[in-house]
Amino acid sequence: TEAISGKSANDFGGLFIGLSFFLVLAALILMGLLFVFGIEQRATQIGTLLAVGFTGKKVQNLLLAEGFVLALLGAGLGAWAGLGYTQTLVNLLNSDWSSAIGNGQIVYHAEPLTVSQGVLGGLFVALFTIWLTVRKLSNANTITLIQGQTALLPTVHSGHKALIEAAICTAAAVGLGIAMKDAQGQMKAGGFFGAGMLLLISCLCVCHTWLGKMARRGGETFASLGVMGWRGSARRRGRSLACIGLLACGVFLLVAVGAFRLNPNEGADEPWSGTGGFAFFAQSDVPVLYDLNTEKGREEMAVDGNKIPSGSIVQMRVREGDDASCLNLNQTSEPRLLGVNPKRLADKKAFSFAKGEGWEILNEKSEETVPALVDMNTGMWALKKKVGDIIEYPSETGDTFKIRIAGYLANSMLQGDLIISEKQFVKHFPSASGYRVFLIDSNNREATEKELGFALEDYGLELTRADHRLEEFSRVQNTYLDIFQVLGGLALLLGSIGLGVVVLRNVMERRGELALLQAVGFRKDSLQWLVLAEHGGILLLGLIGGVTSALLAVWPSLTAPGQGLPVDLLKWTVGGILVSGLFWTWLATVIALRGKLLSSLRSE
Repeated sequence: TEAISGKSANDFGGLFIGLSFFLVLAALILMGLLFVFGIEQRATQIGTLLAVGFTGKKVQNLLLAEGFVLALLGAGLGAWAGLGYTQTLVNLLNSDWSSAIGNGQIVYHAEPLTVSQGVLGGLFVALFTIWLTVRKLSNANTITLIQGQTALLPTVHSGHKALIEAAICTAAAVGLGIAMKDAQGQMKAGGFFGAGMLLLISCLCVCHTWLGKMARRGGETFASLGVMGWRGSARRRGRSLACIGLLACGVFLLVAVGAFRLNPNEGADEPWSGTGGFAFFAQSDVPVLYDLNTEKGREEMAVDGNKIPSGSIVQMRVREGDDASCLNLNQTSEPRLLGVNPKRLADKKAFSFAKGEGWEILNEKSEETVPALVDMNTGMWALKKKVGDIIEYPSETGDTFKIRIAGYLANSMLQGDLIISEKQFVKHFPSASGYRVFLIDSNNREATEKELGFALEDYGLELTRADHRLEEFSRVQNTYLDIFQVLGGLALLLGSIGLGVVVLRNVMERRGELALLQAVGFRKDSLQWLVLAEHGGILLLGLIGGVTSALLAVWPSLTAPGQGLPVDLLKWTVGGILVSGLFWTWLATVIALRGKLLSSLRSE
């Protein structure tokens, strides 16, 4: 998609590709799992082909040809569904979600080359995944295959080696996080995705070690059916790890994306919040030439000092420029400039700083540069500038002067503006008299709005509640997070399907064993509990791995000022996933165990 005019400030394609990576990974794991099950069901046929003279290489090529046809159909259907999904998103952004793009307009545009690259890329990784599942056939034992026995899922390393791999991946994730600490925009997002992938691998290595430990304790007695079920999850470690990986990918996406959701109403009246503790953000069409905090200024402007007490208004000078907030999709290099007395904001301890030492930094004296503060989202995504970078800004005389980004505000309602000291503003724009932006503190919003609206009516004053302005900006980020969470939901759906397939496959393979347990006195509901405990353990490991990886990956952002762990959202997300997973596991168990199990003993 692209904006109707101008150059887009950000390439959201990179973010979608990054988040889709975990969805693609989950799809590949599920595809490999299903392909392996299909080959295991055809073990006798494959063994017969090998026995009559086919080489392992030829059998591999035969299966790859089958997989190619299926992968080609899947890639084509995926491209068709992806284009439809994109068109749906564009339509929603132009209608119900129009506030996320500043009530602008975007158009749908698909490049045939891009679609072709997507299809070929999907086809390649699908074939590579299939090759990984069938490469062992060259060393397969023909007699074993004819007897219907095969194990194509990868056998895993020793516990010690897996722990070493987990430590290496964790260290790499930490190193990547440190390296990307000061990165901006797409680079920072890339660091997040890379760290998340490494942490997921680390969790899988730990799960493998635990499953191996459980498998080595096979000779011990079982304290209960639940323990027996937990021990059973280690019998087919390849399947269990594939299922854990499937679930962890979906959980990772949902939790990580949900952790970035903004709640503009949380602490909205506090000075550290995105409103700075102010009640209103106001702008006027005509400059106000007086200081409304002084008695003379209020008298000249006919403002009642009892309703608007001294010190309740922070006034800012304005040099108009382009909108650099998230409401503008186009890239800008010349944002609006605000000049403020830093002491006024410092005394109120207004706003939180993601980076920087406070408002006093605007008073820093330098002959070469002018220090400025900017909202973090504006600096990172719209201006693509990090702390310390320089912006060449036009002065009133036609020359340019250098503005140095001295710090970031954390998620503030001042998004889209560069803020410098009033002294520096007057120095470079001496004819820009008066004030046009006002931050207003009030204990009685209704009285303040009525008083200032009447007194400054001729100045074209527009009063906006600070929390509403902040919510307007937050809505943009939350809307895109909703879009990204759909990807997480799809990945989790694949994980649930994978878990259900594993349950059905495992139970069907072990019907004789379960029939024997029933014959010696176990009731059918006890067998259901046995299977549920076994695969519930897999669900729990996938859930823990995904949540842990997601929280560790987003932790640097959560510890920033004005941010925090969304505990309520996390509880509902994790709880919903757990209940849903247990339900589908139970349903698959009931389906697999229906009918008379005792008849399965005849084949034993």
